[in-house]
Amino acid sequence: MKNIFAFSLSLIILYSFVAPSFASIEVSNETSTQQEVNEYAYSFNELEIISNTILTEQEIENLYN
Repeated sequence: MKNIFAFSLSLIILYSFVAPSFASIEVSNETSTQQEVNEYAYSFNELEIISNTILTEQEIENLYN
């Protein structure tokens, strides 16, 4: 009876250390995919403008001025 209790307790302790490490790996993979950023490059009067959003011609002209 003591062996079964010791074995069960050791399995629970082992699982409590292993399970969180797998959870942190999944979270780190999700954050790395969310960090992808689109870049849009525009050229206006020989000036290159780079933005993370799509800009209209008016917005590009306002940035130039």
